[in-house]
Amino acid sequence: RLLVEPGRSEAVIEMCLSETTTIGVRSHEAERRTLPRSLREVTTPSGAVTVKTVQRPGGHTTAKADMDDLAGTTDGHTNRQRLRRLAEEDAAQ
Repeated sequence: RLLVEPGRSEAVIEMCLSETTTIGVRSHEAERRTLPRSLREVTTPSGAVTVKTVQRPGGHTTAKADMDDLAGTTDGHTNRQRLRRLAEEDAAQ
């Protein structure tokens, strides 16, 4: 699956047909809607983490930590998940 900028699909389809073994390509346009978001930087025991916060249509706020900021943390997956939760809870307040 490929996501291609509008206006470049024909060139990408041509590349797929000429540079791979495929004998056909399906394509369709997709639309994306996003909620307005803001970025906050919060401090965790392992350093700063950027968190996106959004106001949901029902009025409540949700937060998502930037996983790239957490990727370099040590102590494995469990620690990254703990830091993610801490950052998201802090940003949602």
